[in-house]
Amino acid sequence: MRFTVFATGCLALALLAGCGGKSAEEESANALAEQMIERAARESGSNLDVDISSGNVTIRGTDENGEAVNINVDGDTATVTSEDGGVSFATGEAAKVPDDFPKDIPLYDGAQLVTVQQDTGAGMIALTATSSDPVATIAEFYKKKAEASGWTRESALDQGGTMHMLTYKKDSQQLDIFISGDGDATQIQLSLTRP
Repeated sequence: MRFTVFATGCLALALLAGCGGKSAEEESANALAEQMIERAARESGSNLDVDISSGNVTIRGTDENGEAVNINVDGDTATVTSEDGGVSFATGEAAKVPDDFPKDIPLYDGAQLVTVQQDTGAGMIALTATSSDPVATIAEFYKKKAEASGWTRESALDQGGTMHMLTYKKDSQQLDIFISGDGDATQIQLSLTRP
């Protein structure tokens, strides 16, 4: 658990430093960021080697429990792997709906996929997208799609049309749908968990 929090912090720092370039100032900033991450890792009981270059960040070593871990940030994609599974995070053009995401729960028509996160250890896939359509319209779309495809609604919460939270189950899978908006933009989060 501590490693997950630590890895998230490393990724944030690495993304900030990983813009990389060839100027002396950028190389110096990258070297400083490498040292800061490595020192923070030692303080938390981890032993990491950090390499930041040409916009890519690679972190390899062992966590506080002595388990191997690898972190790679390359452009719009970040991947964290350890002995208990891997987490990947993609944004922008690198964000694609995974092949193993249920075909009966499509991305909302016209929505723009923003991020995709996968956690193989936890059996989780999360998609985040945006749309200009109203919250209620999108919620109705997912209610109809899920129920027509054999998903059973476990819970539903409507916060006056500005937010909908829906939970569905099918076989051993759970689908959580969170839709919120402020009038101009609506955010859609689909989170699939399977054992």
